[in-house]
Amino acid sequence: MSETVRVLAVGDPAVAAYTDPERGFFAKSAAGRSVASRPGAPGLEFDVLPWADYAARLELERRASKPSYDIVMIAGHLWLRDWVEAGALAPLDSKIASFGPAWGFADILPSVRKEIAWKGQTWLLPSFTDGHLVFCDAASAAALSGGGLPPRVGSAWLKKAAAALAKTTKGKRPLVLKAHPSEIFLDWLPYLLEEGIEPFDFDGRPLFNCPKGVAALESYLALRDLALAGSGEAGNEGVAEALQSGKARLGVSWGGQAAVIAGAEPGRFVYATLERPWSVSWSFGLLAKSAKKEAALEALRSLCSAEADRAVGLLAGSPVRGATYEDPELAAACPWFPAQRAMLESAYALPRFPGLGAAMGPLYARLGEAFAGKLGAKAALAAAEKDILALGHSH
Repeated sequence: MSETVRVLAVGDPAVAAYTDPERGFFAKSAAGRSVASRPGAPGLEFDVLPWADYAARLELERRASKPSYDIVMIAGHLWLRDWVEAGALAPLDSKIASFGPAWGFADILPSVRKEIAWKGQTWLLPSFTDGHLVFCDAASAAALSGGGLPPRVGSAWLKKAAAALAKTTKGKRPLVLKAHPSEIFLDWLPYLLEEGIEPFDFDGRPLFNCPKGVAALESYLALRDLALAGSGEAGNEGVAEALQSGKARLGVSWGGQAAVIAGAEPGRFVYATLERPWSVSWSFGLLAKSAKKEAALEALRSLCSAEADRAVGLLAGSPVRGATYEDPELAAACPWFPAQRAMLESAYALPRFPGLGAAMGPLYARLGEAFAGKLGAKAALAAAEKDILALGHSH
């Protein structure tokens, strides 16, 4: 029997591209593919955890003297530096070269290739991206000023559009915000970037606690009056349900949720990206301590192939290869592709200082308190800065 390669993955629609026995890439692969390459069969085994539980479990794996997995999914630039400097990942350049040119590493979008590298070496192979996309009910968008969405929208446009839509929905709040405490920092980040402020410098020093940072948070919090009452508890699933059900006519979510939100009626929505979007490339890393590196390498060759990327595009919405975006059949089925690709070409990446993932934690918590009305904008940012400095992540 072949070796079993174990994969730790985050609970995201893209993972269905590998694990769904009926719709996934392996299910669609040509007859004759070895059983060792099929999820759920001897050879490749996935453990999939929800986002809220994932980071803590992944950290245990990084520190383990004997890891439970051979491959793990890592949130690109958010975590890569810490994993590399801990010696937890195996470098991949020579392995990628062994795949040969036909495998198509050069077809991976430049922004994604940049993100999966650190210090001149490639450490990850990408699965999907999560970056800011705007979703608007197509019929509602036709009634907006200009008759639709511009290719990029900012916070002022979102507020104006939501206010206009409220007038057409008999006062019902038309906007959904992804303001759950585990999501709110990245939901607010584009507002901060619009003010010309980055959250951290390259040494990890907080920059957000300033007058423009407070203004950005106040701008975000002002949308509560136009947002669904449940926005403070809304994550990916909450935003998707609000848009699909028609409770919300407008919202911002991840490109990796686009196929789920659009469902069987992709033309029901129109799509744009933000003026200052953020994105991360969720990717597979080979653990340095894996005892099954050769088998894991073969798994990576399949998991990150061009064929698998097509399945990611259809099941999630955010592929990583140029050829996938340029395929006419896929583009017709996925009308958000132009907005998604435009987002990837301009998306902001956080500075990669040591401890970046941990440093964001206080921001999520304090922003959540601000959204719940427990803290004002100025107090929330001051408290977050104090919390981060206490962690010792800045120099």
